[in-house]
Order: sequence, then structure tokens, then C-alpha cells
Amino acid sequence: MVDVKFIEKFSSVLSLDNLRKIKGIEDMMVLKKGSRLSIQPVTPNQFNLIMRTYGH
Repeated sequence: MVDVKFIEKFSSVLSLDNLRKIKGIEDMMVLKKGSRLSIQPVTPNQFNLIMRTYGH
């Protein structure tokens, strides 16, 4: 079991198109063709790149 809790909300929707524009996360599981938009792994580096681009 994994405990998950809300921390903060992005100011806008983070779409797949927006994610595809971020250099360095091209190999992210959710961006691969045929992947479902359910729970997908995110590496610390991918998370940091996303937060630097769209976070606060």
C-alpha cells in the first residue's frame, strides 16, 4: 500500500502535449505510445524537470 496526499495544484492542466514539450523526459512511461493514463512511474529527475517547467 502507498499513502498519497495532496500537496499542491498546478495552475493549469498538465496535458500530454505539454509534457511532450519538456526536454529530458521523452522516455517517461506515460508518454510512450499505447500507455494508459493511469498511475505511471516517474523518476526523481523527471519530476524535477516537470516542476521546474510547470511548478511553482
